[in-house]
Amino acid sequence: MATSCPATTWVAPISTMAVVSRATPSATAARHQLARDLHDGAQQRLVTLLLGLQLARDQTVASEDRALLDDAIEQACAALDELRELAAGIHPPILTALGLPAAVKALAARSALPGTISAATPGRLGHC
Repeated sequence: MATSCPATTWVAPISTMAVVSRATPSATAARHQLARDLHDGAQQRLVTLLLGLQLARDQTVASEDRALLDDAIEQACAALDELRELAAGIHPPILTALGLPAAVKALAARSALPGTISAATPGRLGHC
């Protein structure tokens, strides 16, 4: 006697294209909203911080203090640049332009810790 699966366990096949076509507009909208949120929130706070640091540096006389403020300004500028890259494409433009190895090397160059990057990536992960 053959047994059949109960009707409650049967799952209709879902077209992958149907799922992707429904998910793509909402994912695109979410990316745009994230970019707006980054621009309107965090980026504006960093700009305000940067202006405050520059004002403090301009009013500082001691060279040691100016050097510390110069370093803080440089770090704030780097953070602002990274945030702008992120907001612009939700990934660094270098990733699209030069591939994953170049993007990782650029990120490592910004690190406070020294390091060496070695990468062998086939196909589209390397230079496009």
